[in-house]
Amino acid sequence: MYGFPLTIYLLSGWLARTYPGIDPFSHDAGHLWSTLFGVHGDPHWSVLHMLSIAAIFGGFILLSAVWKVLYDAQSRHALATTGVYE
Repeated sequence: MYGFPLTIYLLSGWLARTYPGIDPFSHDAGHLWSTLFGVHGDPHWSVLHMLSIAAIFGGFILLSAVWKVLYDAQSRHALATTGVYE
């Protein structure tokens, strides 16, 4: 158990005492940052959710930008270790 499930497990007692009205089985309660910061309304349209989506897409863009550089570096390394050069 790593990441989010472990975090919820470790924080469950504190969350139950601090936010007694939260339904732990509802989907919106799974948006922990919105709950902790007291964001009301639909958590899917909050600023936190939009920033996380932007960070994920930014990571995809960064990965696609460096993909060829990493592939070429790996290819050169493989050629250098096998002694075969083009």
